[in-house]
Amino acid sequence: MAIEEHREGDAAGVLVLGQHGEQGLARPGGMRGIAGREFAPRVQEAVAVDENPDERHVGRIAPGRPARRARAMGREAMPGDRSDFRLGVPAGGITFGRSTMSAPHHPKDSGIPTPERQSALLTLLTDDDPAISRCIREQLVAGGATTLAWLGGYRLHADAAVRREVRGILGQFASARAEVAFLGFVASHGENFDLEEALWLFVRTRHPEAPVEGYVAQLDEWAGRLREQMPGVASGEEMLGRINSLLFGELGFRGNEENFFEPANSYLNLVMDRRLGIPISLCAVYLFVCRRLHLPVAGVGMPGHFLCRYQTPREEHYVDAYNGGMLIPRSECVRRIKQGAVAYDDGAVLPISPRRILQRMIANLHLVHKQRRDRAEAERLQRYLVALAR
Repeated sequence: MAIEEHREGDAAGVLVLGQHGEQGLARPGGMRGIAGREFAPRVQEAVAVDENPDERHVGRIAPGRPARRARAMGREAMPGDRSDFRLGVPAGGITFGRSTMSAPHHPKDSGIPTPERQSALLTLLTDDDPAISRCIREQLVAGGATTLAWLGGYRLHADAAVRREVRGILGQFASARAEVAFLGFVASHGENFDLEEALWLFVRTRHPEAPVEGYVAQLDEWAGRLREQMPGVASGEEMLGRINSLLFGELGFRGNEENFFEPANSYLNLVMDRRLGIPISLCAVYLFVCRRLHLPVAGVGMPGHFLCRYQTPREEHYVDAYNGGMLIPRSECVRRIKQGAVAYDDGAVLPISPRRILQRMIANLHLVHKQRRDRAEAERLQRYLVALAR
């Protein structure tokens, strides 16, 4: 089936050519057979036609399953109908008038489509033909602010498939904004910055709807519970024991030995939700609780196993958050490094900067996605690593 622009009198329309040579003029009120017979009761303005003579929109129509596309086009499917009026998907996108559609156009406003067109677009967005739904999705994303102005109203749509697609597109917009914020933060700071703030910005690049304020409040609450226990604590070792009892005992944080390379182990929100993580992400939780208690705890990037270090003029303890907060002396850390494949360096048991901690966390995640052959995620994370290396 093909389609071309046609004008008769003052009414703009779309000339539809059926598979068997039928011709009809699509107008807002219906489709009139040019050969003299009526063969479709109604084609909706929302998809194929605009009565504004200065903004004539022409779409391509191709054969396919009748019922679903017929509803999107505003007509009833007829038994045996082989001239299904659905939008075809040319390689370059759907063409309307003189340019490829970047967002549905309503001549009376700044680009927000009419409710009828919105309904048609949502129907096609959930089409069972992947090419159709993919094209509509791409065009809505390309619409940018115009799409955002109306699409959010459908987050609670009655159709679960529509809700899922709408939230997915809105999530893409939110992730893009979060990426700009994260990269801006990285570019405007040196080695030392607020690691917690940076990690929450990073979380939102992948989980844009994560309730960060709630997680921050949770860390505050945990620190508050520990603060009540601190009066009378005689030593750093005893203090660390109280922290370990809460985090690894009562709250149940532990290393994810069953699925160490799961991406969720590297996102702070999911680590806090599941109480599971890898050494560096569990150490991040430990660091953020200790910071609220004003304790001298820092992150140590030991080769192959990230640790925390508590140090005062009288005490020094290395904390293995992956193994229940086990306290390790420096000599044991040195021994482990020397037994490994990496040559020992005194800097291996010293704290590293927030920028290097963030870089290491993202490098871990990048490796996971690379091994999984998840190209899109690996490339996204590679961009962040490049930014952090500057």
